[in-house]
Amino acid sequence: MPSILKRLCWNAYLAYNMSGQGAYAFKSPAEIRRDQSRNVKSIARYACRFVPYYTDTLRRLGLGPDDFSRFEDLEKLPVLRRRMVQDDPEYFVSTEYDRDSYLSHVSTGTTFNPVRIYNDARSLFRIGAHTMRARSVMNRHMHTAFGHRSTSIMPPGCSAQEVWSFWNKNAWFPEMLKVRQQTLCLFDPPEVNIPLMMDHRPDILYTFGSYLGMLFTYIEKTGISFHRPRAIIYTSDSLPLSIRNLIINKYRIPVFSWYMAIEAFRIGFECEKHTGLHLNIDHYPVRIVDADGRNLPEGETGEVIISNLVNRGTVLLNYHLGDMAALLPGSCTCGRSLPLMSFPPGRTDDVLTLPSGRCLHPIAIRFILDLEKEVLQYQVVQHEPAKLTVSIVPAPGADRVRLEKRVLEKFKKTLDEAVSVKVDYVDTIKPAPGGKYRIVVSELT
Repeated sequence: MPSILKRLCWNAYLAYNMSGQGAYAFKSPAEIRRDQSRNVKSIARYACRFVPYYTDTLRRLGLGPDDFSRFEDLEKLPVLRRRMVQDDPEYFVSTEYDRDSYLSHVSTGTTFNPVRIYNDARSLFRIGAHTMRARSVMNRHMHTAFGHRSTSIMPPGCSAQEVWSFWNKNAWFPEMLKVRQQTLCLFDPPEVNIPLMMDHRPDILYTFGSYLGMLFTYIEKTGISFHRPRAIIYTSDSLPLSIRNLIINKYRIPVFSWYMAIEAFRIGFECEKHTGLHLNIDHYPVRIVDADGRNLPEGETGEVIISNLVNRGTVLLNYHLGDMAALLPGSCTCGRSLPLMSFPPGRTDDVLTLPSGRCLHPIAIRFILDLEKEVLQYQVVQHEPAKLTVSIVPAPGADRVRLEKRVLEKFKKTLDEAVSVKVDYVDTIKPAPGGKYRIVVSELT
């Protein structure tokens, strides 16, 4: 446990970075761009000095730190693909400090293979400070910005839980300022989590968009009583429009989306006008490109390329995030100057309904297969409540017999019900219409 003095030092650092964040989005576009340029210059100098990938890449391209003075200059770098970071994560990690000093996160799996990201302590506290921009939107729905009750329904060991634990361990918060946090498991069905929420009575509910779909579908079908939070925040994947309208219009609960990724924690947030996502471009500038990497004009949907100007652990610049979206023209009527982006469509995986009627979130399936190094791609198809087929594209040289045994044992433990699971080895997984890969497909829905 850090000393009291060290925790108070982190408190001071957090307070310094938090100052003015609630109103930052209302600064002039010129001020925001100046901050962005200053951060670009800083990260370029840092990456060239301490991060092996950028040291090698800039030398190969004949570039130096002075060639990067504004966001547009980051286009001089090659587009960084997720697969490159997956294959050699250490190549992108700063050598300034020992690897053990960084907080390591592994994605819960929005693509076929997880990625490991390292964050330095300073960036984690700055991330906490930046949260005030999104939190300020909900101030009018809350009695107070501090000391409220919050319920998070997340996968076990997710990066959000790790960051909260890091803050509480390394800084000191008076009891009156602490958020009274309840953490529930995303893999537990609504009938398990709703009574627990009733006991805690949260002011804010924070979870995945897809879990909100499960939660309010169950509430509608059963008519069960539940505690209505003052606001709902969802992230990671999409919330069906029908469910969003149900929550807002019938239950009178405001709903907000936060755009986050393990590679960049605080990309954007939804304001009270609900017209799109305000982008924190001073810290996470975004550009939208076509399939050939050319910038697209406002209003046209393309691939999201992001640069993280905050993190000094794993440094990612000009990074292909894997989402599709569009930059929106004009300014928001809320008065914020941060530009708007459309809501990414999110993932399209189905929920599994087991013989007992229990619903299993698709993230549970990713937990089974994402960390299997001998699995390149996979897809789980539910034909009947008690019948699943797992199609696997194995890595070259994979021991198929042992791999199948491990997979079946994991499914048995996770499902905890009498379900027939068949493993098929295939050469490829076909994408759904629109080019997205569906990891979990239910033929029951």
